[in-house]
Amino acid sequence: MRRTVVSLLLLAACGDNAKGIELDELDMTRRAAECERYTRCGLFDDEDACNTFFRAAKDPNLFEQVSRGLIRFDPLAAEACNRAIAQLGCDVTDREVRILPDVCNHVLIGTLPTAATCVADRECASRHCSAPSCGRDACCAGGCEAYAAPAHVGEACTDEIGCEAAAFCGRDLTCHVLGSLGAACDADDECAFGTACVGATEFQAGACRVLPKLGEECPYLRCAEIGARCSAEQMCVPAGVTGASCTRDGECSRFYTCDPTSNQCVELPQLGMPCSGRCAGESFCDVVSGQSVCIPPQPNAAPCTADNQCLTAYCEEGPIFDQCGSEAVCF
Repeated sequence: MRRTVVSLLLLAACGDNAKGIELDELDMTRRAAECERYTRCGLFDDEDACNTFFRAAKDPNLFEQVSRGLIRFDPLAAEACNRAIAQLGCDVTDREVRILPDVCNHVLIGTLPTAATCVADRECASRHCSAPSCGRDACCAGGCEAYAAPAHVGEACTDEIGCEAAAFCGRDLTCHVLGSLGAACDADDECAFGTACVGATEFQAGACRVLPKLGEECPYLRCAEIGARCSAEQMCVPAGVTGASCTRDGECSRFYTCDPTSNQCVELPQLGMPCSGRCAGESFCDVVSGQSVCIPPQPNAAPCTADNQCLTAYCEEGPIFDQCGSEAVCF
């Protein structure tokens, strides 16, 4: 299996050898860590295929926030967070998968005290800024609010004040203990670790169930591992990657597609290749000269219908048609 240089460096950097990660490497190394896990869990052929699938992340404000001291960046925590992410399991119901590794909460640390002017949660030591939502193309200031500890079972909760790890915020805005096997639920995060919410719809509640693993029967049409799917025979089998036989996209990894000519799972097309809806890497599927082709993201003022069509990853809503725009740079 091929390995990216980034992944090798990431694995080597542990224990006393840890050197930390530079801020400008944060997105790249985080993606490499995620790709190590995705490949191990069967979503990609190899890490190179994964790393070239995703588009580079862009944050117009982070570097300035760090340089101004509004946020403190911890290079060693970033490295440790990446290692933790790379080693996460494949079962989506596991506690370690559902809860972000704690070290990842210490990579970017806000420095502003209570009542200080802020424009983003991550600037505040409490991790909560009262700035109103005013769209991605504007900067709206607020104030850092005092730290609020997660609420316990039976206590009130809001979007800002969540619940402790073994609880969830219900529709009544009260923290409830995670549902046991068979308990009614509306979402996976309402169920006890090791279970998931099965059968929930807009009109009726589901029930917390144990999801089957690879090789087991899947009567609820769901499997526990991210790299597994429920087959037509209702058995959990590996999601298809390159070369796996298929008749539809659902039989392939969610990052692959089923080629109707070969009836095999194949990688999504990339820049310059014909496409039928989805493209990988720094491209998107658009009609050029009457043919669907993966083309580069477009500059500002170009018409768009989705964020991934823009260089800035921001398709701005307009009075007549939407066009590529820039997110606000607040500093």
